[in-house]
Formats: sequence, C-alpha cells, structure tokens
Amino acid sequence: IYKAFLDDLNLEISDSMKKNVFQVNLIDLMTFDRVDFEKNISLIFKKKIKLESRYEQKPLREVIKIKNGFAFKSDEYVVDGFSVIRIKNVQKGFISNNEPVFISKDRKNEFNDFILKEGDILISMTGNPGRVGVMKAEHLPALLNQRVGKIEIIGNEILKDFLFIVLNTESFEVSVE
Repeated sequence: IYKAFLDDLNLEISDSMKKNVFQVNLIDLMTFDRVDFEKNISLIFKKKIKLESRYEQKPLREVIKIKNGFAFKSDEYVVDGFSVIRIKNVQKGFISNNEPVFISKDRKNEFNDFILKEGDILISMTGNPGRVGVMKAEHLPALLNQRVGKIEIIGNEILKDFLFIVLNTESFEVSVE
C-alpha cells in the first residue's frame, strides 16, 4: 500500500490473488454530491463483481419476507406493559430502549400477530431505511410498531446470524436508500 501511495505500481502479485486485487483511484472513492465537504471516504467501491460460491445465490426476496408492524395510537400508551418497538429504537446493529412507550398487557390477544421474540431481526422501513437490529431478552415483552419490519426467513436456506451480518453491512444499508 505504501509503495502504491508513492506511485510505485510495479508490485508483484501472486497469480492466486490477481482476481481479488485491483487498483482504484482515490478520487473514485470520494463523492462530490454535497455542498459541504466531509473528510470521510467511502470504502464502498461501486465496481461490479461476480461472486463465486459453492452455494446457490438467490435474491433476498426468495429467502425472506418482511412483516410490517401495527399502527399503535399514542393515546393508548400506558406506564408499563408491552414495550412498543418504534422506528427510533432500530439503530445500526442493535435495538435501543431509549424513550420507551408501552401498550397494556391486558390487550395481548388484540396484538398476537405483532408480539416480538428474542432473536427477531428488525429493519427500519422509513426515515433511515435499512438499519437492522436484533431483539434481545431485555427488550421483552415487546410489540412491533408501524414502519418497523420483522424479517422472517422462508425455509431453511439461510442462517439467521449470517443474514443479520449481511443486512448489517454498509453496502446493504446504502442499497436500501
């Protein structure tokens, strides 16, 4: 890397690595679509690549579905009960318990379809779409609010932990925007 920085591009690359190594100009990693300049450089290079894998590759829509939450009314909130997981609770990589609101546990039967479990993967659907977090036991009991999606795996072709890792990448979040 240091030699390349000094513009010495006469580098010996083993044949096994040649298909994985390529040269990118720094300017190609910078964006100029904003008026205010930020010192950040995106590490997401928009080069089309072909992934080679011994596993069959499928579009996400074939292995997951997204269940939308319920539109709870703020005048129905109570002091304690089921925590309502709202869009602001879904952060990049985790679920936040900030500013909790609750629905009475007496109304459980009304909202059976929206009860969350430990390990559920949630995704923000609006605002900053594509943020993904996993429900932990400390967040329960909880209900799924509107504009938050619960990702449900179809069949057994993908592992939940692997799916979370893929969905939690910057490249996925950017692709959702």
